[in-house]
Amino acid sequence: MKISLETTPVYQLMIAGSGAWSRNSFVESNNWSYCLNPVILNEIDNAVQEVRRNAKTLHNVMEKSFFISSFKEAAIKVLQELKTGCGFVVLQGLPAEKYTDDEICMVYWSLSHLLGIRLVQNLQEDRLYSVFDKGYSQDDLAFKSGVRGTQTRAPLDLHTDSAPLFRNQSVDVVAMFVLRPAKSGGDSLLISAQALHNIILEKFPKLLERLYQPYYFDRRAELQPGESPITLLAPIFSYQDYLRIRYSKIRIFKGYEAEGLPLDSSVTESLEMLESVIQQNHLIRNIQLNRGEMLLVNNHFVLHGRTAFEDDIHPEKKRHLMRIWLSFNP
Repeated sequence: MKISLETTPVYQLMIAGSGAWSRNSFVESNNWSYCLNPVILNEIDNAVQEVRRNAKTLHNVMEKSFFISSFKEAAIKVLQELKTGCGFVVLQGLPAEKYTDDEICMVYWSLSHLLGIRLVQNLQEDRLYSVFDKGYSQDDLAFKSGVRGTQTRAPLDLHTDSAPLFRNQSVDVVAMFVLRPAKSGGDSLLISAQALHNIILEKFPKLLERLYQPYYFDRRAELQPGESPITLLAPIFSYQDYLRIRYSKIRIFKGYEAEGLPLDSSVTESLEMLESVIQQNHLIRNIQLNRGEMLLVNNHFVLHGRTAFEDDIHPEKKRHLMRIWLSFNP
């Protein structure tokens, strides 16, 4: 069984503006970072102290977030940058040494309330998803059903995230915050789909046409009990008001495998070309996140990935991020 998404005509113009960036487009980090100001930090601290006095748990707070009203104005600026700016923002300045892991989760869960609707990420109904190495290898990621890149130490190719199809949801923003960074590595990698599109339009216009046509995407075992495997038939690029990209190389390969179809020459040639452009280092922005920092990425026109990492031998010091998927408020 498959679900099909509509295609759009090829957008034939070069895309200008702050969303078509390369690695050296940003003179300073304040182009893409927002430091939580003292008023916000004071309100956060008061809220956490209230949680401690009442012995509330993360589950209690997730049921009903404490509301950080002073973040409201900042949230408007963050959303504007995500929607019409460079497409990514790093929230910084939280004094993470003052708070436990659960309290940091409470803070960002509450801040995210002002940024969008928090989506279910899997069949277990998780809206706050743990990202850490579960001991799987890169081969497991390629060949074992249900294994996610978030469960390995392997590098993650640049990609966009997809919500389970049975939810009929669109992941507008991927938000990740750090409880513990890796011993080494694990940097976030970002690339502008608008910049990719410009290069392909200029150098490979015929292959660009193929990227606007459908490809099969695998669901990576996100199925309800008893449900038959479903693939998504969708284009990589589409243009409706603005450029959108849907891309995961491994999900496309597994999608054709699930359908029992060979990768024809038009698929392999177009993907090889796209990957060759994606791998151009001058396009990729590398960001190192510290404990208590949060990266938000527009999932429609910024691809994200990760370098490989080495963990500490002590379990309590291993790399641990938390992920929230957001849909923009209507």
